[in-house]
Amino acid sequence: MGVISVLWSPARVMGEVAGRRDVLAGFLVVAASAVLGLVGSTVLFLGGAYETQIEEQLRAADTGLPPGFAEDISQAAGLFAPAAIVFSVLSPFVYWTVVSLVMQLVTRFFGGEGPISAMFAAVGVAHLVFVLSSLVSLPLTLLQSALGAGEPAAQVVGLLESLLTIAFLLWYVVLVVIGAAKARNISYGESTGSCAISCAGCLGLVIATVVAIVVLITVLAGAAGGSSL
Repeated sequence: MGVISVLWSPARVMGEVAGRRDVLAGFLVVAASAVLGLVGSTVLFLGGAYETQIEEQLRAADTGLPPGFAEDISQAAGLFAPAAIVFSVLSPFVYWTVVSLVMQLVTRFFGGEGPISAMFAAVGVAHLVFVLSSLVSLPLTLLQSALGAGEPAAQVVGLLESLLTIAFLLWYVVLVVIGAAKARNISYGESTGSCAISCAGCLGLVIATVVAIVVLITVLAGAAGGSSL
């Protein structure tokens, strides 16, 4: 079964991948994740699912927004469709590189010893969780869009998708912890500590990025609204 068996036998497979320094295996898994991201984002954006979903969610929230604000926000979000499609392809490789480099650096403080190629191999194979996540989340997102964001059934589907996303992310973290321990010859506890430090830094970066995107979309929405007057 190859690297797929990492899903039910992570310690053994991570040990083998790290021991062989099989960067190619990691690359192929990350590439599969990128392809699925491309397919999913293309289907959603070309079909207008994201714009419709954002507009319906804002309307369903009924937060006293100015007339036309929901439409302006959805149109502004649509402007980012090409960039989002490109990002969906590049982001798995960016995450793979950043996580591997950061874990390689931080594990050094815990006495980690091992080549960076072993870390790239292990972290790359851990992305198999994101491959599985993409296969599950795309149908759920399409179903939610078809049901309508304001419908109770769609809200249940959205909640289920969010819970699954969190579960897959935690699963990925567990695999990274195991893979880093095997790649750097440290204990699971030391690898967990390294991952916690790395995650704290990455989380701060993600939050800053999300805030910047939200501010940019809001500004574009305001500009679109002003030009339509």
